[in-house]
Amino acid sequence: MQDICAILRLLYNTNTMQYRNIHLIGAGGIGLSALGKLFLLQGVSVSGSDMVKNDEGKALESLGATIHLGHMASNISDEVDLIVYSTAVPEDNPERVEAKKRGVEQVSYPEMLGRVAKEYKTIAVTGTHGKSTTTAMIGHILVEAGLDPTVIVGSKMPNWEHGNLRKGQSNILVVEACEHMANMLHIHPDIGVITNVEADHLDFYKDVDAIISAMTKFADQSELTILNADDIHSKTTASNTMTKTQLVGSEYISSRSLGSGVQSAQFDLEGTTISVELSVPGQFNLQNALVASVVALELGVDPNEISQALKSFDGIWRRFERIGVWNGADIINDYAHHPTAIQATLEAAREFFPNRRIVLCFEPHQHSRTKELFDEFVSSFDNADVVILPEIYRVSGRTEDETISSKDLVKAIEARDHSDRNIDRVIKYAEDLDSAKLQLMSFIKPQDVLILMGAGTIDSLARSIELETL
Repeated sequence: MQDICAILRLLYNTNTMQYRNIHLIGAGGIGLSALGKLFLLQGVSVSGSDMVKNDEGKALESLGATIHLGHMASNISDEVDLIVYSTAVPEDNPERVEAKKRGVEQVSYPEMLGRVAKEYKTIAVTGTHGKSTTTAMIGHILVEAGLDPTVIVGSKMPNWEHGNLRKGQSNILVVEACEHMANMLHIHPDIGVITNVEADHLDFYKDVDAIISAMTKFADQSELTILNADDIHSKTTASNTMTKTQLVGSEYISSRSLGSGVQSAQFDLEGTTISVELSVPGQFNLQNALVASVVALELGVDPNEISQALKSFDGIWRRFERIGVWNGADIINDYAHHPTAIQATLEAAREFFPNRRIVLCFEPHQHSRTKELFDEFVSSFDNADVVILPEIYRVSGRTEDETISSKDLVKAIEARDHSDRNIDRVIKYAEDLDSAKLQLMSFIKPQDVLILMGAGTIDSLARSIELETL
């Protein structure tokens, strides 16, 4: 009977087959575009719109979608029978207004992701940091082991044809589940992963206790939840839930060593030993790999296959992504935008590039995050020798308190350097990314390591620099 059900899932996958024409509002988003690609590969007609036509919008077009530039009621054709919209799209969006007028069903991206997940054996990865990398690692291991999963990741895998989507033929889905606005609660996974729990998205959550409460609900609706034993809030989450949990952390990692661009270690998991070589840096990535290994073992993957798969994992888009050499400096593009992630990434850079000057250009992401975590941001840059801070990126569709500026961070960092650390280093404000680039050109020296970091538009600066390295 189970085999018959599995076959039926493959034939009528994700329940989207009842829809013939799906329209995506905010189609270029990293998550929504992945769903759009999945719909297209299932034979569903897809249209969409966005304010800019980025690479993901163009990728949808290459698969047969019609993507409109700008949001207009006329973008909704008579054939559209479902609207899927980004959570950043408000109710008064002209396309949503038109859809409501016509009685066309509307669901948000996380709601639709939850619908899709119901039709699979689902592994869902949430948490404050490491979601994308852990999701990609799990997906990569399962692909290399022949389990042929479908994977939706909030980044891009360089060796996957569709980047943020891998469409498999099995009934396994590996998906990144965003914790913003408790969106992960739309998914009821067979295996849930909580990478860590920290204060973030405080424009939505009252405090870290509210985040723990939401994570506990996520664990409650997972058949098994794997959590970070080194993280106090994850441990609290595990103790609060009544469902099955497994805590794994540094006690399972031994013999860590660093080589030339490689870190090695051994995972000791209840009688199972996995030798690990990773070309991605940082203790945090060993933790991500450990969690991915535990998930793979739960799905019956051989330890040697896990070891070989992790050895061939080259990282993902914008997670310590090495993009070339510019004016003699190695260039790293990274998505970190929370103080803990910034600090961990800079520590990893120190490990992989010892005795070299680290120049950081960080674009703060969201005014409310910068204000709520201000003191943590001030101390998170300690491992950089030069810090350039463009103005804070304003996030569309979210509450913003623009009384705070990157100028405030610059002043606070300089004051702390002088009073608490007794050091003098270059800390500069840039009014925009063009100004930041001009400053970088004056500061960069051969053998520097330049890290371009943030979740906003700083990737555009990284890509312009990348073109100059070709």
